[in-house]
Amino acid sequence: MAIAHAAMTAEGDNRVLTQKVVKDMIKNIASKKSVLPKTDLNLQQLGSMPDVTQIEQLYDLLKFLESQHFVELSQALEESKTAKKAFFTAFFLEQQVRVQKLSELYAERHAFESTLKAIQKLVNAENKRILNVILRIYAIDIIRRELGFLMIHGAVSAQASAGLEETYNKLIKDLSAVAP
Repeated sequence: MAIAHAAMTAEGDNRVLTQKVVKDMIKNIASKKSVLPKTDLNLQQLGSMPDVTQIEQLYDLLKFLESQHFVELSQALEESKTAKKAFFTAFFLEQQVRVQKLSELYAERHAFESTLKAIQKLVNAENKRILNVILRIYAIDIIRRELGFLMIHGAVSAQASAGLEETYNKLIKDLSAVAP
């Protein structure tokens, strides 16, 4: 109990900051101060790929997840507005699961991007290889968690889905071979 307060926001809810992130996203995108991440491949191209476990495809899938969740949340908020519901009711109560998911995906994509940029700056080839394996494991784990959503939207095919576990396990095995 001694650190209970330190693990929470001043408001007593450890999810308040995620709500703030999403409110800022909505405001900044609406005012054109920022834009949603754009995939290099379109949805049809992504959905027809037999393998989505390489860095480029994983990055596209993370961008798609964030963008699609933003669009769906925006549509739900617009429907609530049309139904004359207060923003507070819609955002903080009715759409809270979507808000939390979007904030989580936003943070995960940013973590992926930052790590990718750091890897690109490395000189040592073995360090690059190992960190690329770790980054792929991280992203595949997210894709595995979001697989139902991705398949429903046509971003991951059944064939690509089938290869996720095998690749994930192989990467874990590869990483364990270099662990001390």
